[in-house]
Amino acid sequence: MGPSIITKHGRVIGLELDYAYFYRGIPFAKCERFGYPEPIDFDSFDATKDEIDPYQVDAFLNRNHFYDKEFVSDKAKLFSESPLTLNIITPKTGTKLPVFVFIHGGAFDTGKAGDVPYGNTIEYALRGIILVSINYRVNIFGFYKNLNYGLYDQEAAIKWVYENIEAFGGDKDNITVGGQSAGAMSLVNLMSTKRLDGIIKGAIVMSGGGPLPRIMGPKPHQRSDKFYDKVMKEAGCNSYEELKKASPESIFRAYYKLKEKHAPLCVMQPGIDGVIVKDYLWRQIKKNEDIDVPVLLGVTGQDFLPYFIYLLGLKWGTYNAKKGRSNVYAYFFNQIPPGGDYKAFHALDLWYAFGNMHKSWRNFTEEDIKLKNMMIDYFSNFIKNKNPNGETLPEWSPITKDFKGFRYLKADSEGYIFPRKAKQIHLKVLLKDHGPI
Repeated sequence: MGPSIITKHGRVIGLELDYAYFYRGIPFAKCERFGYPEPIDFDSFDATKDEIDPYQVDAFLNRNHFYDKEFVSDKAKLFSESPLTLNIITPKTGTKLPVFVFIHGGAFDTGKAGDVPYGNTIEYALRGIILVSINYRVNIFGFYKNLNYGLYDQEAAIKWVYENIEAFGGDKDNITVGGQSAGAMSLVNLMSTKRLDGIIKGAIVMSGGGPLPRIMGPKPHQRSDKFYDKVMKEAGCNSYEELKKASPESIFRAYYKLKEKHAPLCVMQPGIDGVIVKDYLWRQIKKNEDIDVPVLLGVTGQDFLPYFIYLLGLKWGTYNAKKGRSNVYAYFFNQIPPGGDYKAFHALDLWYAFGNMHKSWRNFTEEDIKLKNMMIDYFSNFIKNKNPNGETLPEWSPITKDFKGFRYLKADSEGYIFPRKAKQIHLKVLLKDHGPI
């Protein structure tokens, strides 16, 4: 029998690992198709089995994509329209432990809480931190007409953690939320209102840059309505009521077919709904209506538009410094991994930030492992203290109004991390040999 935890919503039975306790697939809410998350209670939940994942492409179609090989496990998966579950990995001892809630990426279209680079990692438990990974609705099921069901799912998960994490030994007053790619963009959106103010105490934004400019930021749902009307017809439905009753596969196949042909960019982003996303974040920041907390952000050398993401983060950091707001710490990740044709591709830093290198098909070297340990130590310090610095690590300075550099994350023969100023990172270098898209 594994550990038994009493939450405010019912008993949870977990799994005992060698160095941690693991609670898998805990339901934090329930939902109907195109409906907002609602509270859920249970008598007793067996959290030792595989979690339920959100419907996405590998639930219905086989494809040969770069990130399928990099991220997706070969084992059978369970999919649902109500995949609102979270995984919790805790140290075996301790109370009032800092908490790291992670929002996965996947272009708002794919991704799962248990994807290989970060799923089931015990690296943070070994450092005295509770790691929570969440599932939320994606693609048409999560962002139909940009109505942000997926964002509301994330918010519900974070609130559930705040209300229940003390039962797992966590400190509800020391919750850092992180995300990568679409997960990072989600986090930036969640910080654009005060709805989670006082709950989120720190933010880790990986390949999400910072507040998007208006031209690329969230749009009102009317911008995507025509696309989703076409999806409805492609699925053989004549009304919204029929769409709500159609099979998940028919809906997804219609969505996927049209998305691959001519989906506008705004279709695949959260929209301005006036509630959870009130406005562009820069407007919210300038009105002091956002959540102002310490931020650690980063970009990879072959990221999607890396120089653009770099400048977004830099702007966020220098603005905060000028206005006396919270510190922004930033990194530029340029390690070259073993295997394959790409260098520091988008999402490569996940292997180093979560440490599941033993699950990769790549033959990571001792140099990679040293860099991984250092990166996780930096992240752990930030999660604990909202400052990445520690006694055994090279100093990491926040962005100031005069300091333009990101910490340069690349292992040399000694396995160290060394700084590089912004003027040494040029657009031509960042866009060279662009990684997979």
